[in-house]
Amino acid sequence: MLHASFEIPDVIDDTYVVTAEQVRTCGLDYLALGHYHSLSDRSEGGVGAFYPGSPEMVRMQKGDFGYVLLVEFDDGVTVESVTVGKRIYEELTVKAEDAGAAGMAAMIESRADVNKVLRIFIEGVRKGPFPDIDDLVASLSDHFFDISCVDRSWPAPSDLEPSSYPEGSAARHFLGVLKRRLGDATDSEKEEIIDAMQLGLTYLDGGDAP
Repeated sequence: MLHASFEIPDVIDDTYVVTAEQVRTCGLDYLALGHYHSLSDRSEGGVGAFYPGSPEMVRMQKGDFGYVLLVEFDDGVTVESVTVGKRIYEELTVKAEDAGAAGMAAMIESRADVNKVLRIFIEGVRKGPFPDIDDLVASLSDHFFDISCVDRSWPAPSDLEPSSYPEGSAARHFLGVLKRRLGDATDSEKEEIIDAMQLGLTYLDGGDAP
């Protein structure tokens, strides 16, 4: 049994102790490793070596946690992961244009679990009325172990008419080019072109679109 970091090329870790070569040549049937919080198979050269990870979530982030390992020695070594943890982690990415208050609430409620950590990321262009995300998350917090939201969206520019911008400006030229393409575009292409106009204008205006 060994509590140690595992060698990772080009990564310096002052708690590093064990290498793949040391596992391969240790002469053991099985090496029980501890240090990392995610399940990890580090077997080498016929020597079984595993990090079982933490039996429950210890950090509210992605990870292969919630297991213990059942190791049997009988004409060889067999290792089986057994689920014991209750906590689960999920990330949900939502397009801002689909983030109406009712739709957002229904989307979040459909994932409700008192043992779940839910991280919501909102991306894209906000068009029209937009729900108060903090209030929405707070109203549903009792349905989760933990819930939070990161809003990476940006407001849609209110005016996409080229003539509304100064003659010779980058915004006027950019919008003019795309507006001409709208004439022969299909309905789906028009949506893409308008999205491009909004995103491009945000950049040109010095916005913080991702």
